[in-house]
Amino acid sequence: MSVFLFTDASRKRRLFLVVGYYTSQWFLVLTDVRQGCILSPQLFAITIDWVLRRTTERTTGGIIWSEDAHMCGLDFACDIALIDDMPASMQLTTSILEEESSKVGLFINPDKCKVMTTSA
Repeated sequence: MSVFLFTDASRKRRLFLVVGYYTSQWFLVLTDVRQGCILSPQLFAITIDWVLRRTTERTTGGIIWSEDAHMCGLDFACDIALIDDMPASMQLTTSILEEESSKVGLFINPDKCKVMTTSA
């Protein structure tokens, strides 16, 4: 079962929850999950998975995985690795990732981004 948490972009503390076919009413968040909370890693993993899923659904870049599927990203802990064989589609995927991440309050830190190339 999938669980999704959506926020109102204009008011960051107003949210609603979607669990399966159930959609909650809007509610206010009065406190944040603090660093060190036992829920923090799980909530972050759920959020990163959602962001990467939304990104991969919106792009055709990446590498061919099978006849009808492609792979353009991997996530592990707090890192995301984007995979592509064309610089232009890599840029598009990165832009989509940035857009989807910002919807949940996450931002790409350019100082921590690396590009690795290989010739096969």
